[in-house]
Amino acid sequence: MTNKLPTIMALILIIISILMEWNWVWGAIFIMWAIPSFYSGKTYLVQEIDKNKDPILFWLILMMWVGLSAYLIIADILTLLSK
Repeated sequence: MTNKLPTIMALILIIISILMEWNWVWGAIFIMWAIPSFYSGKTYLVQEIDKNKDPILFWLILMMWVGLSAYLIIADILTLLSK
């Protein structure tokens, strides 16, 4: 039986982040999706995408996740600094 506590905690953090308008949480989630995909060569966006079968689509998805992560995290940092 696997430990579901990290998933439950992530769901709670997502709810809190929506209420508090913390975009950096979404940036962290995108990174947590991108890193394992990079190592496994498989990612999921509506359906499974295999790096060997669809390399362009695979890398576009990973670049999108990393780019969105950077944008969301940096945007929140800049918002905090401007206050």
